[in-house]
This record gives sequence, C-alpha cells and structure tokens, in this order.
Amino acid sequence: IQAEELVVVPKVFRNLSTELVRLLEVEGHTSSLIDMEDIFDVFAGGRFSAHALRNFLTWVAKTWPEPQPASVLVVGDSSWDFWGRYPDHEHVPNWTPSYHTHKEPDFPTDLWFVEGEPLDRVGDWFFGRIPCQTVTHLEGYLAKRRAYNRNSDEGWTDRLLWISDDNDPVERDTQDILGRTLPLAYQIEPIFIHNYPYIDNYYYGENLARIQEMARTESQPLDFGKISPAANQAILDELTQGAALAVYYGHSGLNVLAHERILFGGGSKHSDIPKINNEGRTPLLFLMTCDVGRFDFTDDRLWKWSYGLAEELLMHPFGGSLALVTSTGRGVPSDHKNFVSSCLESLLYRGATHAGSMLWAGKVGCLMETRPNDAVDMFTLLGDPLFEPPMPATGNLLEPDRLKWSPDGRLEVKAKVEDLVESIASLHWIDPNDLMEHKVVDWELDENEGIVRFVVPQAYELEKLWVAYTCQSKDEVKIEGGFAIDLSPIGRPDWKEFDPEEKPNLTLDSEDLIFENYSPT
Repeated sequence: IQAEELVVVPKVFRNLSTELVRLLEVEGHTSSLIDMEDIFDVFAGGRFSAHALRNFLTWVAKTWPEPQPASVLVVGDSSWDFWGRYPDHEHVPNWTPSYHTHKEPDFPTDLWFVEGEPLDRVGDWFFGRIPCQTVTHLEGYLAKRRAYNRNSDEGWTDRLLWISDDNDPVERDTQDILGRTLPLAYQIEPIFIHNYPYIDNYYYGENLARIQEMARTESQPLDFGKISPAANQAILDELTQGAALAVYYGHSGLNVLAHERILFGGGSKHSDIPKINNEGRTPLLFLMTCDVGRFDFTDDRLWKWSYGLAEELLMHPFGGSLALVTSTGRGVPSDHKNFVSSCLESLLYRGATHAGSMLWAGKVGCLMETRPNDAVDMFTLLGDPLFEPPMPATGNLLEPDRLKWSPDGRLEVKAKVEDLVESIASLHWIDPNDLMEHKVVDWELDENEGIVRFVVPQAYELEKLWVAYTCQSKDEVKIEGGFAIDLSPIGRPDWKEFDPEEKPNLTLDSEDLIFENYSPT
C-alpha cells in the first residue's frame, strides 16, 4: 500500500471515513483505510488490545516497502474502562484503544503507540485522533473540514489569539513566550483574563457558597469564587473572527478553561461552543493546560463528561478547531511553557508545516533539553496530523538601516525599502511589556532614495524594538511583515541625569544593529 497516512477506523465509521479519504486527496495527500477489527484479529487473536495497534505499526515499519506511510489517524472514541468495571460503562463508546502510563496519576499517552523502541520517547510516526463517539460527531468534523477547504477569504490567516489565565507564573510565561518566540508577521490578539470584570460564580451550589465568602474575607481578595462572562464573550468573539493559531495557557478541567468559566463545553445544553461560528476559519489550537484532552475519560458518576471540551471543539460542525494540541493529564507550567515554545518554533521557523510534524518536532526539541518534561508523553493531537494551518505571508520588504536617539528620548528609525514596494499602508511599533500596538503617525517614505523614516516616541525605556508593517507591492499584493531589534545591549545615556542640551545623540548604523534571532525575513 502506497500512502502518506493510514486512517485506522472501526467498521461503524468506515463508510463515512471514505469521505475523509476523499478530502485528503483533495488536499493533495494519499491515504488508506485500515479496519481496526482486522488489526485486532491479526495481532491480538480478535481481542480488543492497545498492543495490537502498536504491534501493527511496528510490523508496517519493518516490512512495508518504501515509501512508507509517515502518519496515523485513528478514528473513534476510547474508554479507559474498556473491561466494563463501572455500571454505566455502556454510556461511553469504546471504539479504539488507549494506553495509560505507569506514572501517578496516570494518563493516556499516544506516544507509546509510535515509539520506535520502548521508552525512547521519539515517535516513528505522526499520530492523531478523531475521538468521535457517534456518526453525528464525525459528520460534524467532516462538514467543518469541507468548509475549511472551500474558504478563500483572507484577513484571518495572520491572526494569532493568545488567551492567558490570571495565575502566576502563567502571565509571566505568556509575556516571555510572546516576546521571544512569535514573529511580528502575526497580528497578535492577546486576551488576559485579569483585564475583564468578575462577578460571583452563580453556578456554585449552597455547599460551595463558602468559597465566595472566603474570597471576600481574605486580607488580599481572592478571585477563585468568581467568573468572568465578559472575558468569555471576548474570547468567543475573537474565535469567531477566525485565526491561524490560538493558544490557551492556564488552568482547566475536563469541560472548561479556568475557574472564571471560559469556554464551558462538553456537549452540555449550556455549552459555549455552539456560539463560535468560525466555519472555514478554524485555528490550530494549543490548550496548554491539564486534563482537558483526556479523550478516554470514564467515571461511574461523571461519565457524561466523557465527551469533553476539547472533543466538542473538534467535532462542532460550525466552528471550534480542526486540530488541537492538548493535554491528557496533569502537568506543570514550566513543562507547558517549554513545550509550546518548542512547538511554535518548529512550526514558524523550522519548516514543520503540518500539525503532526510540528508536534513531533516540538517533542524532540523538549527531549534535547537537559531537564525532563512530562509534556512529551502527555500532549497529543486531536485531529489529522496532515492538517496544515495557514501561515501569514512575510517578506523582507523593510530592512532597518539606522537608529538615532534624540535628546528627548525619541528613537528615529531609518529603514531600506525594497523596489517592489509601491506604498506603505501602515506602520506600528509594539511595546513587549504590554503587547499594545501603537500606530506610527510620524513617518515618511522617500521613493527616490528607497527609504522610510519614522519616529518611536519615548523609546528610552524599551529593551526591544518591535515594528510591524503592511505594504502594497507594485503588483497590488498586500504583504505584512515585521522586524525586531534587541536594544538592551546598546549603550545610551541616562536620560534623567543629563540636561537635554548637553546630552549627545546616539546614532547606530546597520552594521551595529543587533537583530533578534527569530526576526522574520
């Protein structure tokens, strides 16, 4: 079989999965349907077994001729209680196997299925899941994927939505990641939950009312008895606009993000997910949090949450996401920070164009660090590994050439402009401390010299200079990009100690400028 991807499906989803194969073909990929029951018959004597799937993939890698498949997509939900211990186990369909680690507390890990050698933690395949419980769930995913392929609209593919919880070290990590990792070609839309008003959590019953009272009586008021409908609505609005990438960084449960009740989901009649209508504009979504991607959750009392928030975001037919990188267990922020940074660097700078290759490279990047990182085992992909998120068009159209400090603390910038530029539509500078965009109002384009001059006011406190631009090329194509310069090592007078008349200007030419490692070109 010559195919890029093996689509492993139980027979209940086989007919509908032929549509998935057709969509992959439209997208330029070859795939082959493999019956899950056939794998059980050949590699486990007909028994339902996680080892059967692992052994099948090992057999393929050792015996199939080149070019071999590189990707595996498993269709169908899983249940941790596959042996039927809980009385209500029949409420949770168990179409495909999961495998749990021996760590405490344990969690399902898909890395185990694709490790080349036991415990080497390096996958030999790209791996993803569509954990649909019903045909209706799979139909919802396919409808959304068809709409995505049909969409030709622009204006959302350069948007990155970043949602930050209000706990330490989450906000500090967010600032660090945004300042070090993300290119300026993206229109970054940060949402910090603490910037929105809180109200009492009216979902609490009487037995939890004491939490609200504790929040009121603490010497430093607490907010864990609060929710923020305003923050939730802002996030729903931003998702509906569409984005290429979206990241949530913070705390969560199986069916909700943050204790402020952000994106409540899980198939409930009160779910927020049907309010998202970003059909055709769905992002690659990173949920840097705990448990929310636990696709095989089963509990005697809480079995209704076996269809969790991450699964509803994937299966909702009119919006949500087509691919989610999400956690199946409980982690720590430091692991999540290093992991998402590694994934984003792989996607944005190292040529990993698909969700599967990005996740693989992100995990390898974590393994190359000296400290252990449970995120390598804990994070999985819900969605197709061959999903390719749109990347914004970037260009090296403006190249910084000279910086000049003025006595009043302004920074005068001169940049070279490429010949293909017809006009500059907008210039913005961004303060990395608050991620606020500031429109450059004082700028001048000299078409004869091929340079643009502009001024950043009160720049003496900036450690980095971020500039984003929108240009119109001579063939009427809009191109967005940006550049970043590290100002911290550049010597400058102490503005407060010198009289402006005595303070010398500081001018730096292009050979003296120090550029960020990941400035887009």
